[in-house]
Amino acid sequence: MGEGTSARPQFLLLLFLATAVAAAEKGVGDACEGRGGAAGVCRLIGDCPEARDALRKGVAPATCSFQGFQPVVCCPAPAPAPSPTPAPAPSTAPKPPPTPTKLTPQRVATRMCTKYAEAVYVYITSFQIPKQTEKRDTCAIKGIPFIVNGEAADPDEFPHMALLGYGDEKAPTWGCGGSLISERFVLTAAHCFTRNGNPKVVRLGELNLKTTSEANKHEDFAVAQVLPHPDYVDSANYNDLGLVRLSRDVAFTPSIRPLCLQVDKDFGRPSAIASGWGYTDWTIREMSDHLMKVKLPIQDNEVCQNAYKTKSTTPSLRRGIEEESMICAGALNVRNDTCGGDSGGPLQIRLDEPYCMYSLVGVTSFGKGSCGTGKAPAVYTRVSRYVSWIESVVWPDEK
Repeated sequence: MGEGTSARPQFLLLLFLATAVAAAEKGVGDACEGRGGAAGVCRLIGDCPEARDALRKGVAPATCSFQGFQPVVCCPAPAPAPSPTPAPAPSTAPKPPPTPTKLTPQRVATRMCTKYAEAVYVYITSFQIPKQTEKRDTCAIKGIPFIVNGEAADPDEFPHMALLGYGDEKAPTWGCGGSLISERFVLTAAHCFTRNGNPKVVRLGELNLKTTSEANKHEDFAVAQVLPHPDYVDSANYNDLGLVRLSRDVAFTPSIRPLCLQVDKDFGRPSAIASGWGYTDWTIREMSDHLMKVKLPIQDNEVCQNAYKTKSTTPSLRRGIEEESMICAGALNVRNDTCGGDSGGPLQIRLDEPYCMYSLVGVTSFGKGSCGTGKAPAVYTRVSRYVSWIESVVWPDEK
Protein backbone atom coordinates (compact mmCIF):
# COMPACT_ATOMS: atom_id res chain seq x y z
CA MET A 1 0.00 0.00 0.00
CA GLY A 2 1.43 3.40 -0.91
CA GLU A 3 1.98 6.06 1.70
CA GLY A 4 -1.08 8.15 2.44
CA THR A 5 -3.62 5.78 0.89
CA SER A 6 -5.01 4.31 4.10
CA ALA A 7 -8.19 5.64 5.71
CA ARG A 8 -7.56 7.46 8.98
CA PRO A 9 -9.38 6.40 12.14
CA GLN A 10 -12.28 8.54 13.23
CA PHE A 11 -10.56 9.83 16.35
CA LEU A 12 -7.63 11.25 14.34
CA LEU A 13 -10.11 13.07 12.09
CA LEU A 14 -11.78 14.57 15.16
CA LEU A 15 -8.38 15.61 16.47
CA PHE A 16 -7.56 17.30 13.17
CA LEU A 17 -10.82 19.25 13.21
CA ALA A 18 -10.32 20.22 16.83
CA THR A 19 -6.81 21.44 16.05
CA ALA A 20 -8.09 23.56 13.20
CA VAL A 21 -10.58 25.24 15.50
CA ALA A 22 -7.97 25.92 18.17
CA ALA A 23 -5.15 27.01 15.82
CA ALA A 24 -5.94 30.72 16.13
CA GLU A 25 -5.98 30.63 19.93
CA LYS A 26 -3.20 31.16 22.47
CA GLY A 27 0.17 29.44 22.39
CA VAL A 28 2.58 28.11 25.03
CA GLY A 29 3.67 30.86 27.42
CA ASP A 30 0.72 33.19 26.80
CA ALA A 31 -1.37 34.46 29.71
CA CYS A 32 -4.81 32.89 29.92
CA GLU A 33 -7.93 32.65 32.07
CA GLY A 34 -8.71 29.25 33.58
CA ARG A 35 -11.91 27.82 35.01
CA GLY A 36 -13.56 30.32 37.36
CA GLY A 37 -11.55 33.23 35.97
CA ALA A 38 -8.27 32.21 37.64
CA ALA A 39 -5.13 33.64 36.04
CA GLY A 40 -2.92 31.11 34.30
CA VAL A 41 -0.26 30.42 31.67
CA CYS A 42 -0.74 28.31 28.53
CA ARG A 43 1.29 25.08 28.78
CA LEU A 44 1.35 21.62 27.14
CA ILE A 45 -0.86 19.30 29.16
CA GLY A 46 2.15 17.07 29.79
CA ASP A 47 3.82 20.03 31.59
CA CYS A 48 0.81 20.87 33.76
CA PRO A 49 0.24 18.40 36.63
CA GLU A 50 -2.81 20.37 37.79
CA ALA A 51 -4.54 19.82 34.44
CA ARG A 52 -3.76 16.09 34.44
CA ASP A 53 -5.12 15.78 38.00
CA ALA A 54 -8.29 17.61 36.94
CA LEU A 55 -8.77 15.24 33.99
CA ARG A 56 -8.51 12.23 36.28
CA LYS A 57 -11.33 13.76 38.34
CA GLY A 58 -13.46 14.30 35.23
CA VAL A 59 -12.92 18.09 35.04
CA ALA A 60 -11.71 19.38 31.67
CA PRO A 61 -9.15 22.23 31.84
CA ALA A 62 -9.54 25.35 29.71
CA THR A 63 -7.88 24.77 26.33
CA CYS A 64 -5.57 27.40 24.78
CA SER A 65 -4.66 25.57 21.52
CA PHE A 66 -2.98 22.35 20.29
CA GLN A 67 0.50 21.15 19.38
CA GLY A 68 0.19 17.95 17.37
CA PHE A 69 -1.78 15.44 19.47
CA GLN A 70 -1.25 17.36 22.73
CA PRO A 71 -3.57 20.14 23.91
CA VAL A 72 -2.14 23.36 25.27
CA VAL A 73 -4.13 24.08 28.44
CA CYS A 74 -4.51 27.01 30.79
CA CYS A 75 -2.28 25.98 33.68
CA PRO A 76 -2.60 27.82 37.03
CA ALA A 77 0.03 30.53 37.38
CA PRO A 78 2.66 29.80 40.05
CA ALA A 79 2.12 31.49 43.38
CA PRO A 80 4.35 34.53 43.99
CA ALA A 81 7.51 33.82 45.90
CA PRO A 82 7.29 34.72 49.60
CA SER A 83 9.16 37.78 50.80
CA PRO A 84 12.60 36.94 52.10
CA THR A 85 12.89 36.75 55.89
CA PRO A 86 15.93 37.99 57.77
CA ALA A 87 18.55 35.34 58.35
CA PRO A 88 18.70 34.15 61.96
CA ALA A 89 21.67 35.15 64.05
CA PRO A 90 24.46 32.58 63.90
CA SER A 91 24.32 30.01 66.66
CA THR A 92 27.31 29.28 68.83
CA ALA A 93 26.17 25.69 69.41
CA PRO A 94 28.14 23.00 67.49
CA LYS A 95 26.39 21.76 64.33
CA PRO A 96 25.66 18.04 63.91
CA PRO A 97 27.38 16.33 60.97
CA PRO A 98 25.27 16.29 57.76
CA THR A 99 23.30 13.15 57.02
CA PRO A 100 24.69 11.48 53.87
CA THR A 101 22.23 11.27 50.96
CA LYS A 102 22.39 8.44 48.44
CA LEU A 103 21.43 9.65 44.97
CA THR A 104 20.27 7.12 42.38
CA PRO A 105 19.61 9.09 39.20
CA GLN A 106 17.81 7.28 36.39
CA ARG A 107 19.87 6.62 33.30
CA VAL A 108 18.92 8.23 30.02
CA ALA A 109 17.31 5.14 28.44
CA THR A 110 14.99 4.72 31.45
CA ARG A 111 13.88 8.35 31.36
CA MET A 112 13.21 8.16 27.63
CA CYS A 113 11.17 4.98 28.16
CA THR A 114 8.88 6.90 30.53
CA LYS A 115 8.66 9.79 28.09
CA TYR A 116 7.73 7.61 25.11
CA ALA A 117 5.09 5.80 27.17
CA GLU A 118 2.99 8.98 26.98
CA ALA A 119 2.47 8.24 23.27
CA VAL A 120 0.13 5.40 24.31
CA TYR A 121 -2.50 8.12 24.81
CA VAL A 122 -4.04 10.70 22.49
CA TYR A 123 -6.10 13.69 23.59
CA ILE A 124 -9.44 14.39 21.92
CA THR A 125 -11.28 17.69 22.34
CA SER A 126 -15.02 17.83 21.72
CA PHE A 127 -17.03 20.74 20.30
CA GLN A 128 -19.13 21.06 23.42
CA ILE A 129 -19.37 24.35 25.28
CA PRO A 130 -17.30 24.38 27.40
CA LYS A 131 -14.86 22.18 25.50
CA GLN A 132 -14.17 18.75 26.96
CA THR A 133 -10.75 17.10 26.59
CA GLU A 134 -10.67 13.31 26.68
CA LYS A 135 -7.54 11.22 27.23
CA ARG A 136 -7.91 8.15 25.03
CA ASP A 137 -5.99 4.90 25.55
CA THR A 138 -4.67 3.43 22.25
CA CYS A 139 -2.97 0.33 23.72
CA ALA A 140 -3.37 -2.69 21.44
CA ILE A 141 -1.35 -5.32 23.33
CA LYS A 142 -3.49 -8.45 23.65
CA GLY A 143 -2.68 -10.16 26.95
CA ILE A 144 0.39 -12.43 26.70
CA PRO A 145 0.98 -13.45 23.07
CA PHE A 146 2.23 -16.83 22.25
CA ILE A 147 8.15 -16.64 12.18
CA VAL A 148 8.13 -20.45 12.38
CA ASN A 149 5.00 -21.91 13.98
CA GLY A 150 4.07 -18.50 15.34
CA GLU A 151 0.81 -16.57 15.31
CA ALA A 152 -0.31 -13.56 13.30
CA ALA A 153 0.14 -10.30 15.19
CA ASP A 154 -2.82 -8.01 15.77
CA PRO A 155 -3.01 -4.42 14.42
CA ASP A 156 -0.85 -2.02 16.48
CA GLU A 157 0.27 -4.84 18.79
CA PHE A 158 3.96 -4.14 18.05
CA PRO A 159 4.02 -0.45 17.04
CA HIS A 160 7.83 -0.35 17.29
CA MET A 161 8.35 -2.93 14.51
CA ALA A 162 10.47 -1.80 11.58
CA LEU A 163 11.27 -3.29 8.17
CA LEU A 164 14.58 -2.57 6.42
CA GLY A 165 14.35 -2.28 2.64
CA TYR A 166 17.18 -2.69 0.14
CA GLY A 167 17.76 -1.67 -3.48
CA ASP A 168 15.22 0.67 -5.06
CA GLU A 169 13.72 3.06 -2.45
CA LYS A 170 10.39 3.12 -4.31
CA ALA A 171 10.18 -0.67 -4.67
CA PRO A 172 12.50 -2.06 -1.98
CA THR A 173 13.30 -5.67 -1.21
CA TRP A 174 12.59 -6.27 2.47
CA GLY A 175 15.44 -8.15 4.11
CA CYS A 176 15.76 -7.38 7.84
CA GLY A 177 13.73 -6.30 10.82
CA GLY A 178 14.37 -3.67 13.48
CA SER A 179 12.87 -1.75 16.40
CA LEU A 180 12.02 1.93 16.67
CA ILE A 181 13.72 3.25 19.84
CA SER A 182 13.38 7.05 19.44
CA GLU A 183 12.06 9.78 17.14
CA ARG A 184 15.02 9.28 14.77
CA PHE A 185 16.65 5.85 15.35
CA VAL A 186 15.92 2.18 14.66
CA LEU A 187 17.95 -0.57 16.35
CA THR A 188 18.82 -3.66 14.30
CA ALA A 189 21.62 -6.18 13.74
CA ALA A 190 24.94 -4.97 12.33
CA HIS A 191 25.04 -7.85 9.84
CA CYS A 192 21.97 -6.26 8.18
CA PHE A 193 24.39 -3.59 6.85
CA THR A 194 26.91 -6.00 5.33
CA ARG A 195 25.26 -9.11 3.96
CA ASN A 196 22.59 -7.31 1.95
CA GLY A 197 24.36 -3.95 1.54
CA ASN A 198 23.13 -0.86 3.33
CA PRO A 199 19.35 -0.47 3.66
CA LYS A 200 17.82 2.41 1.73
CA VAL A 201 14.43 2.72 3.40
CA VAL A 202 12.76 1.88 6.73
CA ARG A 203 9.05 1.09 6.96
CA LEU A 204 7.16 1.66 10.21
CA GLY A 205 3.55 0.88 11.12
CA GLU A 206 3.34 -2.13 8.76
CA LEU A 207 1.16 -5.15 9.50
CA ASN A 208 0.62 -6.98 6.22
CA LEU A 209 2.74 -6.33 3.13
CA LYS A 210 -0.05 -7.29 0.72
CA THR A 211 -3.11 -5.56 2.16
CA THR A 212 -4.39 -1.98 1.95
CA SER A 213 -6.91 -2.19 4.79
CA GLU A 214 -7.50 0.49 7.41
CA ALA A 215 -5.44 -1.59 9.84
CA ASN A 216 -2.38 -1.01 7.64
CA LYS A 217 -1.12 2.52 8.39
CA HIS A 218 2.54 2.27 7.42
CA GLU A 219 4.97 5.07 6.63
CA ASP A 220 8.34 4.89 4.83
CA PHE A 221 11.48 6.79 5.87
CA ALA A 222 14.69 7.25 3.90
CA VAL A 223 17.87 6.07 5.62
CA ALA A 224 20.26 8.91 6.46
CA GLN A 225 23.04 6.84 8.07
CA VAL A 226 23.86 3.34 9.30
CA LEU A 227 26.02 2.87 12.39
CA PRO A 228 27.27 -0.66 13.16
CA HIS A 229 28.65 -1.14 16.65
CA PRO A 230 32.33 -0.10 16.57
CA ASP A 231 33.46 -3.56 17.74
CA TYR A 232 31.45 -5.49 15.17
CA VAL A 233 33.41 -7.55 12.62
CA ASP A 234 31.49 -9.10 9.74
CA SER A 235 33.41 -12.38 9.92
CA ALA A 236 32.29 -12.99 13.53
CA ASN A 237 28.98 -13.17 15.42
CA TYR A 238 29.98 -10.85 18.28
CA ASN A 239 28.68 -7.29 18.91
CA ASP A 240 26.05 -7.82 16.20
CA LEU A 241 24.17 -4.57 16.77
CA GLY A 242 23.62 -1.46 14.68
CA LEU A 243 21.65 1.78 14.52
CA VAL A 244 19.79 3.25 11.56
CA ARG A 245 19.35 7.02 11.60
CA LEU A 246 16.23 8.11 9.72
CA SER A 247 16.17 11.13 7.43
CA ARG A 248 13.45 12.84 9.49
CA ASP A 249 11.76 12.59 12.86
CA VAL A 250 8.90 10.15 13.41
CA ALA A 251 5.52 11.52 14.46
CA PHE A 252 4.19 8.97 16.94
CA THR A 253 0.76 7.44 16.34
CA PRO A 254 -1.08 4.42 17.79
CA SER A 255 0.59 2.38 15.02
CA ILE A 256 4.09 3.86 15.28
CA ARG A 257 5.87 4.50 18.59
CA PRO A 258 9.08 3.32 20.30
CA LEU A 259 9.71 0.55 22.77
CA CYS A 260 12.04 0.69 25.78
CA LEU A 261 15.62 -0.57 26.07
CA GLN A 262 16.37 -3.29 28.62
CA VAL A 263 19.01 -1.68 30.85
CA ASP A 264 19.55 -4.61 33.28
CA LYS A 265 21.00 -7.95 32.23
CA ASP A 266 18.50 -9.91 34.33
CA PHE A 267 14.89 -9.26 33.35
CA GLY A 268 13.22 -11.91 35.51
CA ARG A 269 11.18 -13.68 32.83
CA PRO A 270 11.44 -17.33 31.70
CA SER A 271 10.39 -16.44 28.15
CA ALA A 272 10.26 -13.56 25.69
CA ILE A 273 8.43 -12.70 22.48
CA ALA A 274 10.03 -12.53 19.04
CA SER A 275 8.28 -10.82 16.13
CA GLY A 276 9.00 -10.35 12.44
CA TRP A 277 8.16 -11.04 8.80
CA GLY A 278 10.82 -13.74 8.33
CA TYR A 279 10.48 -17.10 6.62
CA THR A 280 7.58 -19.15 7.96
CA ASP A 281 9.01 -22.26 6.30
CA TRP A 282 12.75 -22.75 5.78
CA THR A 283 12.17 -25.00 2.75
CA ILE A 284 10.14 -22.30 0.95
CA ARG A 285 12.40 -19.39 1.98
CA GLU A 286 9.74 -16.75 1.45
CA MET A 287 9.06 -13.97 3.91
CA SER A 288 5.67 -13.82 5.58
CA ASP A 289 3.25 -11.19 4.27
CA HIS A 290 1.83 -10.73 7.77
CA LEU A 291 3.74 -9.73 10.91
CA MET A 292 4.17 -12.84 13.08
CA LYS A 293 4.89 -13.36 16.80
CA VAL A 294 6.15 -16.31 18.80
CA LYS A 295 6.78 -16.91 22.51
CA LEU A 296 10.22 -18.42 23.16
CA PRO A 297 11.73 -19.84 26.38
CA ILE A 298 15.05 -18.33 27.50
CA GLN A 299 17.76 -21.01 27.59
CA ASP A 300 20.62 -21.27 30.09
CA ASN A 301 24.01 -20.37 28.70
CA GLU A 302 25.25 -23.92 29.31
CA VAL A 303 22.50 -25.32 27.07
CA CYS A 304 23.42 -22.82 24.38
CA GLN A 305 27.14 -23.55 24.67
CA ASN A 306 26.48 -27.25 24.13
CA ALA A 307 24.20 -26.57 21.15
CA TYR A 308 26.89 -24.45 19.45
CA LYS A 309 29.92 -26.48 20.55
CA THR A 310 30.94 -27.40 17.01
CA LYS A 311 30.47 -23.86 15.71
CA SER A 312 32.74 -22.51 18.48
CA THR A 313 35.67 -24.07 16.61
CA THR A 314 35.06 -21.68 13.68
CA PRO A 315 36.28 -18.05 13.42
CA SER A 316 32.70 -16.74 13.56
CA LEU A 317 32.18 -18.02 17.12
CA ARG A 318 35.71 -18.54 18.39
CA ARG A 319 34.92 -17.41 21.95
CA GLY A 320 31.74 -19.48 22.15
CA ILE A 321 28.44 -18.05 23.40
CA GLU A 322 29.21 -15.04 25.62
CA GLU A 323 26.48 -14.67 28.24
CA GLU A 324 27.18 -10.96 28.86
CA SER A 325 26.46 -10.03 25.26
CA MET A 326 24.24 -12.86 23.96
CA ILE A 327 20.88 -14.45 24.83
CA CYS A 328 19.69 -17.87 23.67
CA ALA A 329 15.96 -18.36 23.19
CA GLY A 330 13.91 -21.17 21.70
CA ALA A 331 12.59 -24.55 22.80
CA LEU A 332 14.53 -27.69 21.93
CA ASN A 333 12.53 -30.34 20.06
CA VAL A 334 9.77 -27.79 19.36
CA ARG A 335 9.38 -26.01 16.02
CA ASN A 336 9.06 -22.46 17.38
CA ASP A 337 11.81 -20.19 16.14
CA THR A 338 12.86 -17.03 14.36
CA CYS A 339 14.13 -17.51 10.82
CA GLY A 340 15.71 -15.87 7.79
CA GLY A 341 14.39 -12.33 7.29
CA ASP A 342 13.82 -11.89 11.04
CA SER A 343 17.43 -10.70 11.49
CA GLY A 344 17.63 -7.46 13.42
CA GLY A 345 14.11 -7.85 14.79
CA PRO A 346 13.23 -7.70 18.48
CA LEU A 347 13.19 -10.21 21.30
CA GLN A 348 11.01 -8.40 23.82
CA ILE A 349 9.11 -8.67 27.07
CA ARG A 350 5.95 -6.84 28.07
CA LEU A 351 6.52 -4.39 30.92
CA ASP A 352 4.27 -4.00 33.94
CA GLU A 353 5.37 -0.36 34.15
CA PRO A 354 5.21 1.89 32.16
CA TYR A 355 1.79 0.87 30.92
CA CYS A 356 1.48 -0.77 27.49
CA MET A 357 5.22 -0.81 26.78
CA TYR A 358 7.67 -3.51 25.71
CA SER A 359 11.33 -3.76 26.71
CA LEU A 360 13.85 -4.77 24.04
CA VAL A 361 16.00 -7.51 25.58
CA GLY A 362 17.58 -8.92 22.43
CA VAL A 363 18.17 -8.38 18.71
CA THR A 364 17.86 -11.39 16.38
CA SER A 365 21.40 -12.33 15.36
CA PHE A 366 22.04 -15.92 14.18
CA GLY A 367 21.04 -19.58 14.41
CA LYS A 368 22.40 -23.01 13.60
CA GLY A 369 21.49 -24.77 10.37
CA SER A 370 17.86 -24.78 9.26
CA CYS A 371 15.58 -22.78 11.54
CA GLY A 372 12.51 -24.31 13.14
CA THR A 373 14.07 -27.76 13.51
CA GLY A 374 14.25 -27.63 17.33
CA LYS A 375 17.93 -28.70 17.28
CA ALA A 376 19.36 -25.46 18.70
CA PRO A 377 17.97 -22.22 20.13
CA ALA A 378 18.51 -18.99 18.22
CA VAL A 379 21.03 -16.44 19.48
CA TYR A 380 20.16 -12.79 20.12
CA THR A 381 22.44 -9.85 20.87
CA ARG A 382 21.84 -8.87 24.52
CA VAL A 383 20.74 -5.21 24.47
CA SER A 384 21.64 -4.39 28.08
CA ARG A 385 25.34 -4.89 27.27
CA TYR A 386 25.21 -2.03 24.76
CA VAL A 387 22.89 0.57 26.33
CA SER A 388 25.73 3.03 27.07
CA TRP A 389 26.79 3.05 23.41
CA ILE A 390 23.18 3.40 22.23
CA GLU A 391 22.58 6.33 24.61
CA SER A 392 25.71 8.12 23.40
CA VAL A 393 24.50 7.98 19.78
CA VAL A 394 20.73 8.34 20.11
CA TRP A 395 20.48 10.88 22.97
CA PRO A 396 23.90 12.62 23.06
CA ASP A 397 22.51 15.80 24.66
CA GLU A 398 20.67 14.04 27.49
CA LYS A 399 22.44 13.89 30.83
